[in-house]
Amino acid sequence: MSGFEKLTTVSSNGANAEFEVKLAGVFTTAKLAKLIEGLKSSLQASITVEITGLVEMGSPSGKVPYKSKQELSCSIDDTLSSCSWFITKQGNTQPASIGNGSQVIVGSWCSNFTYLTLLQTTNLWDGLYTCKFTDGSISYTASGNVSIDLLPEEITMISKPQTADCTNKAIPVDVTVKCIILLPTSPVNYTVTLFYNSQTVPMVKEGGEKSCEAEQTWPKTKAGSTAIVFCPPGRTGNISRTCNEEGQWQSEKNYCVSEAINQLSSSVENFKLGLNATPEVAIQIFSGLKNSSSAGSNLTLGDIQATIGILDGMADASSTVTLQDDTMMNDFIDSASNLLSTPWSDDTSTSENLSKNYLKAVEELVTNIKVNISEGHNSSNIELQVCRNDDNCNRTIMGVQMALSTTAHQSKVVALKNLANLLPNNIENTQSASIVVSATLENASDHTANITLAFPFDNTSATADKIHCVFWETNASRWSEQGCVARKEIDNIICECSHLTSFSSLFSKEPVDSLPLDMITYIGLGISICSLLVFLFIEWLVWTAIVKSNLSHFRHTSLVNIALCLLLADCSFLASVFPLELGELCCFVMVLAKHFFFVAMFFWMLCLSLMLLHQLIFVFSPLRKKVYMILSFTIGYVCPAATVGISYLYYSKWSESDYYDDKTCWLKYEGTMKGSLHAFLFPVGVITIMNLFSMVVVIMTLLRPKVSEGKADDKETLKSILKAIVFLTPVFGGTWLLGFLMFFMEDATFGKLLHYAFTIVNSLQGFFILVTGVLGEKRVRDEVLKYILVTKSTKSESRPNLTSSISKR
Repeated sequence: MSGFEKLTTVSSNGANAEFEVKLAGVFTTAKLAKLIEGLKSSLQASITVEITGLVEMGSPSGKVPYKSKQELSCSIDDTLSSCSWFITKQGNTQPASIGNGSQVIVGSWCSNFTYLTLLQTTNLWDGLYTCKFTDGSISYTASGNVSIDLLPEEITMISKPQTADCTNKAIPVDVTVKCIILLPTSPVNYTVTLFYNSQTVPMVKEGGEKSCEAEQTWPKTKAGSTAIVFCPPGRTGNISRTCNEEGQWQSEKNYCVSEAINQLSSSVENFKLGLNATPEVAIQIFSGLKNSSSAGSNLTLGDIQATIGILDGMADASSTVTLQDDTMMNDFIDSASNLLSTPWSDDTSTSENLSKNYLKAVEELVTNIKVNISEGHNSSNIELQVCRNDDNCNRTIMGVQMALSTTAHQSKVVALKNLANLLPNNIENTQSASIVVSATLENASDHTANITLAFPFDNTSATADKIHCVFWETNASRWSEQGCVARKEIDNIICECSHLTSFSSLFSKEPVDSLPLDMITYIGLGISICSLLVFLFIEWLVWTAIVKSNLSHFRHTSLVNIALCLLLADCSFLASVFPLELGELCCFVMVLAKHFFFVAMFFWMLCLSLMLLHQLIFVFSPLRKKVYMILSFTIGYVCPAATVGISYLYYSKWSESDYYDDKTCWLKYEGTMKGSLHAFLFPVGVITIMNLFSMVVVIMTLLRPKVSEGKADDKETLKSILKAIVFLTPVFGGTWLLGFLMFFMEDATFGKLLHYAFTIVNSLQGFFILVTGVLGEKRVRDEVLKYILVTKSTKSESRPNLTSSISKR
């Protein structure tokens, strides 16, 4: 080997040997790999090579501030296949791998360069960092220290006695308070200050307070306070017991956690932050969790809380670390099932909070853990079914017959027993079913699904008057009937649910949730809003030139108000596309705005339609300008305001139903002629029919030739009719007929096509108004063209000539 200096034997143990070779020359990875292959062949040995000195590492020098952001980088003058980062903590001999987490980001592209960003330097990240570039059995490494100016991350305060007994005023009570911190490995001096209610003077307690007398291990405790005792050996945490305001002991709450679960909790916390965040470690965590949770009914409240915390932590981490293993999924299902084998707490509030976190974690992990060949896994309290490449997945899960129709390539359905009664029940006078069924899709945002569930139902013993089919809204932490329909059969309760949002939700019976529809909505409304702004600008620009008669004034007044109402309606719609992120007041304002401006747009369409109808029927009785303006503004703004106001008053004061749904920020549909959505459908439907009648009158007029023209040419007549339909449909609201067809359509396939057609056509309505209002009217078109030509010509002239040109015009 050229550049060879020396060979040092580091250690030898039987058939294993470790050597260090010092070289003065640089070898390319390809040449070194060839040499190693030769050695492997001649020695019949497995050889791994780790090279130092060729990787350039950049790391912070000196002590870095606590909870600061720091970056490390490594580069090499060669191209390798992969890279990785490790940290060795002081006192540890084995390095821990580093992956993406909430406190660290690792660069994904790393053939010859890699970086690591510490988002928050805490005690966890104080240590020796090593970056490694690897290609086969050859790796290049570099190391550097990150020293952090640490502060204690956890302070524990204890007092003895826990609560002072001040019943005897004559006897002073001494209370000893201790603050304990977990010191870093290196000695650090801290300044400690103790405050009591922001004061440093002794506080005097008055006597005569109620208290709970001492019992066995529980000390005498003041009313309204909680006594705490430490857990037995082998467990961490505490057991608490509250003395209520009446001076009576409440039941104990055992927050003791087994050592095994506590260690797993620490591992998961590190995993979330990015330390040892690898699929291999995830497998170990779920395997350990399965074993530690198998105690079943012997699990304490602390064990249950900690285990749900582990599931929740892994669910959060699964968004950044790829989890893919059939065995991992099985261990996770068994662990989650074990938790449902024991009562959680006699406190309803505690059980509800735990159950909400539990269900959220289970659904996220079922979604994010990828399975390769598994068809599912059954445990005592949980069953999992996996459907692949099947548009219609028909299965029976925990006695519930399921039919899932979806466009996703893979779907997972999980049924949970003993959970429904733990979740909060926000639907009055109802009793929860024993089984909770949850369906998740691969890449859910890109696909839609409809699910039908048949729950066994005993009619002979059942006394329920009404059946509710509900789904759990994770963000709102409540049951919702939105998008679900229930019906009774002889031995089953049938639940049908579909969750569809987007522009087409204006006419939907339930929310519409489809990524393609959402994208069409956003793009279409963006184009529409820009088009309406351009149209209003052009109308302002050419108004005095084109409004020469009453008829043109009537027409353009209506067009401007139609465009203005549609613009404000579209903006209100876009402002409420994420209803769960809006406050209650903002959501309510957006509902009022959408309801008012969409209805106002149709009333102005009615004004334009009535004006055209009057012109065709009463040819020799023209409308006066003052009369038309009063009538049009009354119809255009007073009528929609009255519609919205009456609707709101009725549904807020006299109806059992609400005016709007705060989960969609839109009106509610609750069945045929039920729900506030009809306060939108009815006026829009009536006006659309009236406008269609006006359009028919226009077409009939075009079919009837004038006396002076004799027999009209069929082609010219047909062209005139088509032109009338094309130019009148956008301003008469004809495209909204698709919404009514969609509303009453039951066929799923055709209904989906109508959703797309309605979304495309109506989200672009502003663009169609621009085209028909500018390009479709010769006088407007000529004025715009004249303005462009004049502007273009004046750019080449001097300023005096520009003034002269304008004055001549």
